[in-house]
Amino acid sequence: MDNSKAINDILKQLKTKRFSKDNFIGLIVCILLNKDIFSYNQEVSKFIKLSFDLNLPLYAVRSRTLMVAKICRYLFKFNEKEIERLRTKVYINLTTALADKLNSSTNLDGKSKNNKNDALSNMNKWIGGILKKDN
Repeated sequence: MDNSKAINDILKQLKTKRFSKDNFIGLIVCILLNKDIFSYNQEVSKFIKLSFDLNLPLYAVRSRTLMVAKICRYLFKFNEKEIERLRTKVYINLTTALADKLNSSTNLDGKSKNNKNDALSNMNKWIGGILKKDN
């Protein structure tokens, strides 16, 4: 992840106890628009479903800015006490999403190394076969 400092700042802000509705909505917008946290719109939609129990229509999932607009309108209706409850839920789901992303990137790194090793061993077999034919 390229913006690890920005992501850490977001997580620190979510951990603070006192949170206004305006700050929370702004933080949610930053989270949803950040492509380092959620690479695909489907991931954003899944996060919204888990965190806010809100199913977005398919046309909204195709546009990240439309998803952000819908979640802002949804969050504007809540009071401070409900925002506090959602803050905890968002923090848990965000840390889970980041951990999953980190695990998947680690697994991809391991697979690419295995593919290189397999390609190298295949190349060695191929060259060894050619050398045997020449002898």
